[in-house]
Amino acid sequence: MRILVVEDNPIHLDDAIRTLRNAGVEISTTVDENDGLEKLEESLPDGVITDIFMPLTKGHRRYGSTNEPCGVAIALRAEQLGIPFVFCTAGNHHGARYQWITDVASVRG
Repeated sequence: MRILVVEDNPIHLDDAIRTLRNAGVEISTTVDENDGLEKLEESLPDGVITDIFMPLTKGHRRYGSTNEPCGVAIALRAEQLGIPFVFCTAGNHHGARYQWITDVASVRG
């Protein structure tokens, strides 16, 4: 099984790598939306685990001072490609910023 992990926080990324490798999963990783979308298209993994909020990037350079729901773009592209995805985010510091995402997921089933 091949999983793409998109996570900008090094601590969370290391946790995911360790957990998945211990389970015998082949993984590829990236820390931003642009690279995540490229790797998704190139490698067509069996699944995707993506953070929801991460800094905006342009040409692989971060810009802006806030995190945006970039992981949603990765999840939508995975869905278009028929690849299952899971959002994995630390909600304790995002508060109500991600409520709309859970509302959309509930409506879509």
